[in-house]
Amino acid sequence: MAYSIANLANVKSKKCGHILNVVSSDALENGFIVFAGDNVTGESELRSAVKPVTAKLTTDSAYLVYSDEILYDESTYKKKQLGAFNIAANTPTKAYELNVNDEIEVSYDGLTLLSTDAVVGNYVIAANNSYKMTESGTLTGTEVFAGVITAIKTVGTLQYVGSDGQVANQYKMVTIRIIKN
Repeated sequence: MAYSIANLANVKSKKCGHILNVVSSDALENGFIVFAGDNVTGESELRSAVKPVTAKLTTDSAYLVYSDEILYDESTYKKKQLGAFNIAANTPTKAYELNVNDEIEVSYDGLTLLSTDAVVGNYVIAANNSYKMTESGTLTGTEVFAGVITAIKTVGTLQYVGSDGQVANQYKMVTIRIIKN
């Protein structure tokens, strides 16, 4: 199973802004969208990560889940790829505040697309009951979070490894400019 990968290409909160420490009872992936919940009982700097739900989609700011990809299991080449990384349930991670004009990159695995390929010029929004951003052809104006797809690129290289033969270490990445949050 391939997990989403992300890149904080041009995110203001890397330098100044809010970076929250969050935890979820669900497994998370880089590039997922969450809302900030209450502080975890007994913790002053750890908040619950809330899955986007209808009540939050029109009132709260969204945060981008992103953790450094540290892969401890290197028993095979496939397990060393970025697409093999996820954030286990109940594991604290970072969530970055997204500001208008920030640019992020998210792999296809982290998006719910309208078809097999994303379309430059389409939008991404937070969707009800999903951590993944959802591609949309239009905006309704009620979204609290929206971005526009500005580019699509393929990153990585093909690798040939022993008995596995060709291993695709390539990912389609979507560049998203935040237009509302």
